[in-house]
This record gives sequence, C-alpha cells and structure tokens, in this order.
Amino acid sequence: LHRLANQQISGSNLKTVKEVVGWLGAVQAQDFLMLKWAVDLRLPVTTDKIVKAAIESSEIIPSHVFR
Repeated sequence: LHRLANQQISGSNLKTVKEVVGWLGAVQAQDFLMLKWAVDLRLPVTTDKIVKAAIESSEIIPSHVFR
C-alpha cells in the first residue's frame, strides 16, 4: 500500500502529463503505449491526444536511452 502511494498510483494530486513525468524524474518508455500507461496510472483522465500534445509541445521528451 505504501509503495502505491509513494509512486502516486493509489492517489495523486498531479494534474498534467508534465507534472507526472517531472515528479517521477523520468519515465522509461520504448513506445507510446508504455508511456501512456505509466502516465494513465497516475493521471486517469489522460487521453492519447493529451499525451501526444505534451510530446509535440516538448513538455516531455520520450526516450529510452537510459535503459
């Protein structure tokens, strides 16, 4: 239960994709679906359009180079 809370999964005050990724520091995502899944866990109202807009505006930069 503590792990879910610490990772903002069981409840979160985060409101945007940028806030989620910023809070986590980074999100490992080889593809769009994994990125969206990681964000969706913490921001349930997220749509493909919202995540794509965050990428297109460079609010977040998807990468897998840290793997």
